[in-house]
Amino acid sequence: RQFKFEYLTKLYTHYNAIITVDADDDDNTEELKRIVFSLYRQIYMRFVAVGAVHEVNISWKTRAVLIALFEEDGNDNGVYCTQNLTEILNMFTDALTEVHDLIQSMYGQGFK
Repeated sequence: RQFKFEYLTKLYTHYNAIITVDADDDDNTEELKRIVFSLYRQIYMRFVAVGAVHEVNISWKTRAVLIALFEEDGNDNGVYCTQNLTEILNMFTDALTEVHDLIQSMYGQGFK
């Protein structure tokens, strides 16, 4: 399941412009992957890592996948270099789904 926020049209226009990468331009693709992965690592450290200041409540299965992506490699590059851009952009989909479902169960139809 992919999250899409229809009211954020300007954001999606900007996002699509950024990720439209020339298939022949591997340097740009690799640089974009590195930048996105770096931002995601910051999100991971703040919200997902065990003991994080703002740790969210997600299943161990989902957390273990993210731990493997961001911690087990032992270096700042993680495993981003083995993933394509779409996989990187969707790394948090399962965690977001779990947090959304948890909030939905607590606040019902008021949260959409």
